[in-house]
Amino acid sequence: MASDLEDYPELSDLFVQSERMSSEFHSNTQQLIREGYFGQVFKVTNILDGNDYVVNIITIKENIGLTGTLRESSWLETSHKGKDLVLTVHIQMDLWWFTLEEAIHKMRTHFDRQVNQFLPTLGYYMASELFVEILEAIDYLHSREPPIMHRDIQPKNILIKGSPYGKFVKLADLDPVPGHLKEYWAHTSHASGCTDNYMAPEFRVSRYYGTKADMYSIGATVNELFNFDQYSLFLSLSHCRVVHNQRMITT
Repeated sequence: MASDLEDYPELSDLFVQSERMSSEFHSNTQQLIREGYFGQVFKVTNILDGNDYVVNIITIKENIGLTGTLRESSWLETSHKGKDLVLTVHIQMDLWWFTLEEAIHKMRTHFDRQVNQFLPTLGYYMASELFVEILEAIDYLHSREPPIMHRDIQPKNILIKGSPYGKFVKLADLDPVPGHLKEYWAHTSHASGCTDNYMAPEFRVSRYYGTKADMYSIGATVNELFNFDQYSLFLSLSHCRVVHNQRMITT
């Protein structure tokens, strides 16, 4: 087995615990709740403590560089498909309350606002607090050496749950491939997991891209989080300036 794992040094610290998924969690409660480019996420119930968790299952197809994403509650399961060795990394995490997409819908409902309709002051305060945490999470990834890009930032991939440390935001469906030391990366098929509305222009035209592509996706996410369209906001502000100037002239 050791020789089989030589190409995956980042997995060397993981214990091989085949069938742990079926032995530690109730099989009749395992529910697929998310599916992304790099794996599947299941909601599970632990047999021993009865608590609900999520387990992210990633099938290793290549040396994708999981360094920095593994934790103590991670383990490795192995199987064979014909003569090929199949490696699956399991990462157990706490179950989140809801996604940012759901939170945005809850805010609109609570404040009785339609899409692209300005929120009240409290709504903008809540959005600002979440926005700061999103930026902190992305800054953490981008400041790694080498930097790590998310590549698919959007409201449904931002999870919300309280913690003892006063933080609420977690990032999901993270592309764990670390970037190179250069400012640009070659376009790969990994970008195919991105959603058009949040995809930076350089993704679309298959040019080189870097961490700034994530910032574009954050900008698109901010439009929804603060419940305004940037173009409508620009027109609204322009109208306010015109009205203000007319009043100044008449007075």
